[in-house]
Amino acid sequence: MSRPSLRAAVSGPHLDPRSSTSWFTEERLDDRFVAALALDDIMQDGLISVVLPVFNAERTISSALLSVLRQTYDKFEVIIVDDGSTDSSPELLVDQATRDQRVSIIRTPNRGATAALNTGLAAARGDLIARMDADDISEPTRFEKQVAHLAQHKACVAVGCSMTLVDNDDFPLPKQQRTPYGVRLRDRCRDFRHFPPSSPAIPHPTAMIRSVPLKVIGGYRPCFRSAQDRDLWWRLSELGEIHCLPDRLLRYRRHEAAVSQRYPERSVADSLISDLSAIARHFGLDDSELLDEYSSQRVPSATVQKYARLLGQRYPVQHLASYRAITRGHPSVAGHQNNSSALRYSILQLLRTPFSPKSYRLVSATLSLDLQLSNAND
Repeated sequence: MSRPSLRAAVSGPHLDPRSSTSWFTEERLDDRFVAALALDDIMQDGLISVVLPVFNAERTISSALLSVLRQTYDKFEVIIVDDGSTDSSPELLVDQATRDQRVSIIRTPNRGATAALNTGLAAARGDLIARMDADDISEPTRFEKQVAHLAQHKACVAVGCSMTLVDNDDFPLPKQQRTPYGVRLRDRCRDFRHFPPSSPAIPHPTAMIRSVPLKVIGGYRPCFRSAQDRDLWWRLSELGEIHCLPDRLLRYRRHEAAVSQRYPERSVADSLISDLSAIARHFGLDDSELLDEYSSQRVPSATVQKYARLLGQRYPVQHLASYRAITRGHPSVAGHQNNSSALRYSILQLLRTPFSPKSYRLVSATLSLDLQLSNAND
């Protein structure tokens, strides 16, 4: 399959977000700043499409939506995708939509966050896409500051911001994340000579993205269920720069219902595969068949082995997989059948590179796995 020209993609209809967009991997995109093509229209019209997936969020959806409707920048539409909620969320959403014509609701069966996001993107009319979750709070000036930043930085395809972490009662947590090291993400991002590679990630619910590059890459890829944003940042970064404002413009609720906490192994696996996919594209290799197989079979260790064969001597795939999987608590993702196997691998790496802090981190992470297992058995 041949890749459509960028200008045809920009001027033509939205790509089907359900597509795996295998054309994207067949050759390197050569127009790094395609998003700038739509800059003048964005500044004249300025419509933002806020995509807000909802699933059983009766406790928080009203405050989340109200924080959007009270933005100082008021040229926006809100597209709420009700992903098969079974609580009172649908009734609350209808009540809000009748009060404000900027709010529209799309109801779907429960298919998960990735499908809900793509449904919202397909309905979006704006030149900019703002992400929002049903349990977070946007500060009043969030949209205003992000639009201004995009207007000043033509090469920027997406901009996020810092967050204030809050508990279920909206009180700030004692320990907060550090603010970004600057507006532009570090130069080590997308530098695959650095190990492990650092993805150009911004906090997903804080993102404001130009719709043009989203159209070019085809939205979120369905094979990623819990790391769909990480994969998105990798692909967007191939079109332009990704920035993160130091301002804390969103209150992010930390609770046990977060996807990455409910499915930690899935999150680790999806994050790893998204990294390997980015590395394959960096070397001009087509990994679409591997992703299709991963999507249907969900066996990360087998997919890792196939990426190792695909990349060959170009990149140490198995080492990256083991490092990611062990340090994040799920060595089986990289094919280690038990903690003993992970420990043997970690000690071998320590012997090979005794002066590398990463080797000591591997051993420490493996010993922590044994400690966790011992505590669980007590």
